[in-house]
This record gives sequence, C-alpha cells and structure tokens, in this order.
Amino acid sequence: MKKSNITIGKRDWFLALAVSGLFLALSQSAVLQSIERFAYDRGLRGSSAEPSDRIAVIAIDNESLKNIGRWPWSRDVHASMIDLHL
Repeated sequence: MKKSNITIGKRDWFLALAVSGLFLALSQSAVLQSIERFAYDRGLRGSSAEPSDRIAVIAIDNESLKNIGRWPWSRDVHASMIDLHL
C-alpha cells in the first residue's frame, strides 16, 4: 500500500491558529451573534414550509393524570393520542 506524504507546513499551522483565534475573539463579541442571526433570518425567508393548520393541544391536568397515570406518559400513550386526532 502506498503511503501519502502529506506535510503540513508552519504557514498552515499559523493560518489555522489565526482563524481559530479570530473566531474565538468574535465569539465574545456581538459581531458573530449578529452574523448568526442574519444567516438564520435569511434561511427562514428562503424556506417555503407552510405552518400546519392541524394543531392539537394536549392538556396535562389532574383529571388526565388520574385517568392515564403518572407523568411522563409512555410513547404508546402519545401514539394513541396522535392516532385519535389523525
């Protein structure tokens, strides 16, 4: 099997450390957070997903706990509630 001779020079290490240091410095400032928010907003505007009109609110009250049992409920209980509303 042939060995690859990949050498990483001092310039590559310096560049990696400089970029890491830059991101570390920016992570403590509001600059990186504003860039992140901007990118997130642009991503949401670019998506074409429409919100569903099929929303069910499952109330976890004392009566539900008395009828179904102690919280947290099993996955089977959640699945049966979903099947009731489909």
